[in-house]
Amino acid sequence: MRKSIYFLGSKEIGYECLKLLIKFSEKGDFKIKKVFTNDRNIYLKSPKISELCDENNIAYEKSFNDSCDKEEVDIIYSVQYHEILEKNSLALAKSKSINLHMAPLPEYRGCNQFSHAILNDEKQFGSTIHEMSRKIDSGKILYERRFYIPENIFVDQLYDLTKKYSYDIFQQSILDILNGQINTNKGVSTLGRSENYYSRESIKPYKIIDSEWDLEKQLIVFRAIYFPPFALPLLKVDDKLIQIDKKWYYQKVTHLLDEKN
Repeated sequence: MRKSIYFLGSKEIGYECLKLLIKFSEKGDFKIKKVFTNDRNIYLKSPKISELCDENNIAYEKSFNDSCDKEEVDIIYSVQYHEILEKNSLALAKSKSINLHMAPLPEYRGCNQFSHAILNDEKQFGSTIHEMSRKIDSGKILYERRFYIPENIFVDQLYDLTKKYSYDIFQQSILDILNGQINTNKGVSTLGRSENYYSRESIKPYKIIDSEWDLEKQLIVFRAIYFPPFALPLLKVDDKLIQIDKKWYYQKVTHLLDEKN
């Protein structure tokens, strides 16, 4: 009997993962029963998940929790989905509910993980595939991939790099997950790791860069927050707020740091 899957996803990584799932489903081993997406992308010109569904005759809705047309499936797989699944929604998975989280766990649960990794001067980052539970970004870790963060990276560059590793780990693990070949008795140990949760509002205090801060702090915050098309940071000079030009500001601060050192 063909296994069935609900795919819940958004953003560029959700699109790429669904595209791979569709390719695998054409072999007939499983069926994508329905897709749930809010069609959100980071980059405005990126293709939409709903368009991919239309091209492949796959039904889709926006809200999984509010859908009236749900029944049991073998697997629920979430990739950057916008809803926190309710208990009765999670219970629809006969086998597993899986989430791909674009950050190391449990160190970076929640949102704004790329910005906080730079603010925290992390040397490594990563992507995690874990079982879902009612607690956000928790549950047994099944797969993870960690990588070194290049020096002086900007937040959009870290996002793109993490997206690449996230797709790699999805591609390498998805057939094992669909075929039930995961060793369910052995997850990834989190012994000795710190657990942190970051809310959607957690980077608000960094949206205004004070020119009175030391130069090192200014540059770190700038790299952590400057991420078009999101609202860009402002520079506070005396009582004025100035829109920052990336090239001008970065060259100015790095030049001042070179003179200082």
